Amino acid sequence: MFRRRPDPDAEALKLARAWMARLKSGEATTDDAAAFRAWRAADPAHEAAWAETVRLWEASGAAAAAVRRRDVAPRRAMSRRMVLGGGAVAASAAITGLGAVRLGLLPAPADLLADHATGTGERREITLPDGSRAALDARTALDVDMAPGRRRLTLIHGAAVVDVAGGLSPALEVRAGPGVARADAGSFTIRQIPVPADDPGGMRRRVVCIAGSVSVTAGETRELLPGQAVDYDDTGCGPVVGADAALETAWRQGLMVFRDRRVDEIVFELNRYRPGRVILLDDTAAARRLSGVFHLDRTDEVVAHLERMLALPTRDLPGGIVLIG
Repeated sequence: MFRRRPDPDAEALKLARAWMARLKSGEATTDDAAAFRAWRAADPAHEAAWAETVRLWEASGAAAAAVRRRDVAPRRAMSRRMVLGGGAVAASAAITGLGAVRLGLLPAPADLLADHATGTGERREITLPDGSRAALDARTALDVDMAPGRRRLTLIHGAAVVDVAGGLSPALEVRAGPGVARADAGSFTIRQIPVPADDPGGMRRRVVCIAGSVSVTAGETRELLPGQAVDYDDTGCGPVVGADAALETAWRQGLMVFRDRRVDEIVFELNRYRPGRVILLDDTAAARRLSGVFHLDRTDEVVAHLERMLALPTRDLPGGIVLIG
């Protein structure tokens, strides 16, 4: 069960939005981050106001994506002419501020404030205060909340493998989106995955049990044993299915391994490791399924593979941005 957050008051919302503006301005300092943390901790109303501000921030991104899907077909011919005719400069100029954050070209506010965050192509292993370990995939943000009687991680976004130190109480829990995974010992992965473009649900999360057992709650509860997985989103948990743990953790060995994966999922994962951004413009191509094995230090080979398999043109823009379709 989740505790209901208090409703944010108007003054707290005003301050939260001011903090959001400051943190995404590109001028925030470590002192700003410390002051922000203190402000959030000072009053439950501040935390509620920040949660509401982040929700609106994320909703604005979903709305922009919906508009883009609606408009992309009639604009496609014009957009291509713009790029070919020298509009790349105008396009790159548009990718500033909020747009740059949305495209992953600048860090999101949450990344500046997370206890641990990895950048593009960066992977990191950390030891937690209770002796557990977490391996963070690229573009991952994780908060750690450890205290007597509490072992809690929050995966803000990205993916992680968690090796749980056993023999301790309570169980270690990892919160991600609308759900939570709990384990007394063992190992599991938790990952953010995009849903199809025509689904308004945004992101879903996938938990894969590697060793021991893990309990996943998002409305309902699912119990996982090694080699089992479950996806969940705002609507609840899906069914328990089989999973290949080696495939799910191939990134730890420097590999991208895709087996019958949707192209939009492949592009989403590719953008964790490649500077700039690959943007898929063709919704039909997004739903196609491909397989492949690639080295994380040769991500341009993935772009070439997509271009070849999808038989779609690509356009290179400044800043490492590639349009496919």
